[in-house]
Amino acid sequence: MPIKIDKKRAAALQSYYDTLAGFAPHHRVEKMKLSKDKTTLIVNKSLTLASIPPEVSQYRLGNRSALEWVIDQYQASEDKRSGIKSDPNREEDEQYIVRLVGQVVRVSVETVKIVDALPAEFSPIATNDAEAQNVGEASA
Repeated sequence: MPIKIDKKRAAALQSYYDTLAGFAPHHRVEKMKLSKDKTTLIVNKSLTLASIPPEVSQYRLGNRSALEWVIDQYQASEDKRSGIKSDPNREEDEQYIVRLVGQVVRVSVETVKIVDALPAEFSPIATNDAEAQNVGEASA
């Protein structure tokens, strides 16, 4: 006779043992790392965010994407000279940084969609070409 396992109890028990063993996913950030193909973000040892859309890399703030900026700015660090610690984690809201990453991903994707839907005369390349042409005409 097969043994019946209550799936809810089994999941709760596994979660309990994972917590005791230190495997429960937590949201604390020390230093996040983006994969080389930029589709996966390792938040910490127990949490990885996968399937990041490629549009996220297209939305840029200067020379890097908005997500790369967040990864760079939101990491725990300590100044070696002064010993001052910088910790972006919030004890009262441990999911803050992960939620922020989700918001940045969404804004990046939506912005790329909007920019792609603009008429060609509003594209940065068309604007730069028009400016170059105007400069050429002014100097002639």
